[in-house]
Order: sequence, then C-alpha cells, then structure tokens
Amino acid sequence: MKRALAAMLVVAPSIAHAQPAKRSAACIAAAEKGQERRDKGALVEARAELLKCADPSCPALMQTDCAAWLAAVEARTPSVVFVVRRAAIDGGGEVTPVRVREGERDLGEASASAIPLDPGPHAFELTAQGATLAVQVVLREGEKAKRVEGVLPPTHVAAAPIAERGGVPALVWISGGLTVAAAGAFAVLGATGASDYGALQQRCGTSCDPADADVKSAHVKLIGADVALTIGVVSAGVFTWRLVDYLASKPPSTARFTPSGAWRF
Repeated sequence: MKRALAAMLVVAPSIAHAQPAKRSAACIAAAEKGQERRDKGALVEARAELLKCADPSCPALMQTDCAAWLAAVEARTPSVVFVVRRAAIDGGGEVTPVRVREGERDLGEASASAIPLDPGPHAFELTAQGATLAVQVVLREGEKAKRVEGVLPPTHVAAAPIAERGGVPALVWISGGLTVAAAGAFAVLGATGASDYGALQQRCGTSCDPADADVKSAHVKLIGADVALTIGVVSAGVFTWRLVDYLASKPPSTARFTPSGAWRF
C-alpha cells in the first residue's frame, strides 16, 4: 500500500507537468500554421489557427502575438452577403431561403450576416425557389460585406414593344418609282403607237402589209404599252401594300398641342 502511494506521488507531478507542455506544443503548432496559412493568402484557415493560439490557455506572450496577428488577418479577410431577387417584371423582391455552394463546398443557407472568405476569384451557385444561379465574383482583401446578387428568371413574359422604324422601307421607294416609270412608259408608247396606227389606217386601211416597217413599229409600241401597263398595275399594288403595312406598324405620334399654341414632342 505504501509502495503504491509512493508511486502515485512520483507519477502525479510528471502527469501534471506533461499537460501544460502538451498544451504549449499545440499552441506553438497553431501559431506556426496560422502564420503559414496567412502568408499563402488562406486567411480563413489562418484565422481559425490564430484563434487557437490566442486562447487564454496558451502562454501569455504567445497569446499577445497571436491576438495581434489575428486582428491583422481579420482586417484583411473579405466577406460577402448573398442575395437573390425576383426578376424586375415579377417585382424584384428578395427571395429566401437561399442555399449557397462553391464547388463541392456547401456554405449553407444565406443570411443577413456576412460570410468571411479568402480573397481572389470565386464561383458560387445560389439555389432558390427551384432555380440555381451561377455567380462569379472577385473578392479583394479588406472588402467587407460585399453583396453578391443573383436574379431569378422571370415567371412572366413581357410583351415586346414595337420597334420604331428608322425610315420608309426600300421596297416602298422601289415599287413607287417603278409605278411612275411604268405609267410614263405606258403613256408615251400608247400615245405614239396609237398615233402611228391611225396614220397607217389613213394610208392603207386594212390592206397594210404586216411586213412593213411602219406597221411593225406601231405594233411594237402598242405591245410595249400593254407590258408597261401590267408592270405599273403590279408595282402600284406592291407600293400600296408596303406603305400601308409601314404606316400601320409605326408607333403613335407623341406630338401634343399645348395651350400656348406650340406643338411639342
């Protein structure tokens, strides 16, 4: 019994001495790892390690150094706030809850609190109301509570406004010009052809030789007049159709008459 008690008295101080030594070693390891991660830009991991060595259970001098390093790391660490909104046509209001992922890492549900992240480029997936939005952002050191927003696809389709035409379509000008030209050709060829035909009637009546040059010329002029008339009728129809379509598709005029007697637009 005495031997057992003596053994306990010898071992107890050794155990008591080993516990602080083990704790000090853990504090030193956390301080070293925190500085290493800080220097590599992994500020979130550095913060977690420096919190360990700034704990009151670590040696006082180490606590002081780690607390100073921790404050500097926290000042450099950027943070974000995630927001998902409805489309403007659906009111544009915020949507909750929002689930956030970055690659294989699940960041949980977004809240009003800012989430600390390492500086650099990030690609997030924001999931809300069954839709997943991809959002990319670059975080800079010291940037706090940066808003990262996603907009849900619209649930309503807006009516597309009728675009205002810049000018009269080219086909209107072409068909209009062709109508005028055909009308002129019909008038000239018809008049000259009829005049030549009348002269031939007076000269030879119904016995004119079809091979005669004057007979052929009058015949060609009258055929040309018929062709010009056909072209004129078709081009006039195209002109009318395109002009009416153009005028019907133009937005209503915004001109208004003011009491002062001036037109305003």
